[in-house]
Amino acid sequence: MGIGRSISLSIMFLIAPAVFAESHVAETPTQAQPTESQSPSKRLQSFMNSVSNIEFEVAEVKPCKSNDPPPGCRTLHDLFTSSFAINKDMISGEPGWMKSDFFEIVAKAPAGVGKPGDSLEAAERWAQMRRKLLIDRFRITYHFEDKLIPVYALTVSKQGLKLKPSTASAADAGCRRETQGETKDVTPGVLMYRCRRLNIVWLTSLLKGWAGDYIDRPVMNLTKLPQPPGGQESGPPVAGEYDFTLRWATRKLADGIENGANLPGTDASEARTIFQALREDLGLELLPQKQPVASIVIDHIKKLQ
Repeated sequence: MGIGRSISLSIMFLIAPAVFAESHVAETPTQAQPTESQSPSKRLQSFMNSVSNIEFEVAEVKPCKSNDPPPGCRTLHDLFTSSFAINKDMISGEPGWMKSDFFEIVAKAPAGVGKPGDSLEAAERWAQMRRKLLIDRFRITYHFEDKLIPVYALTVSKQGLKLKPSTASAADAGCRRETQGETKDVTPGVLMYRCRRLNIVWLTSLLKGWAGDYIDRPVMNLTKLPQPPGGQESGPPVAGEYDFTLRWATRKLADGIENGANLPGTDASEARTIFQALREDLGLELLPQKQPVASIVIDHIKKLQ
């Protein structure tokens, strides 16, 4: 099947995971907006009910060799959970082949959608289209349930919020990782991201991927900060969009300095953890807690023939 201007979706979430998107569930619920009084699963369901429908112009789901999958192939478990931007262990009821069989998606998006890396909004649209494709091709029905799990709660520090309202253009929306050699502020073992027009929902979804050596559990946004749509393609910044730079040491570097290791080109000031950087630079805290989160339960799925 020839698909012009196609893109492999397996690399899509290297840019940024989608936070929410539309879905098809076993029942057809009424349109509703999420409220703070709802449980996490009902809040997520209500949000998804309100998201507009969008789908690929042309798409193909191709099985891969499971014993030696080539680059670009992923399990349906990975494809499905990343489409919802949920932790991989927050799904149940799935058959074993969802984790053992590999697939590749090749697709053409409608005109004007752009590529996943163009903006945060484009990444969200690709997530919506990918989830609709998987649900349609595998005849998936599912529902949400609350599950109490260990998380890091992202909260505003007792010292107060230090995030500054954005002044950037829509074209600059997103985050860029600065690498060694591009700036004198980045030395071996130090990570730095410059973000423009990022909202708190997107920051929450990105933290675990940025600092997985520190963050070993899902991150939940409990800041109560405004949550505007991220990555807007036009118009001035809106309330809840921020510009910031976040800089911290890898766990290996921080532990080495703390234990008195002789590391050339570094000193004690380089040993900030992601927790310290969030508190000192952004006025945010990551607190270990147990919280109810939305999980996905697969009700029905049909294997491709």
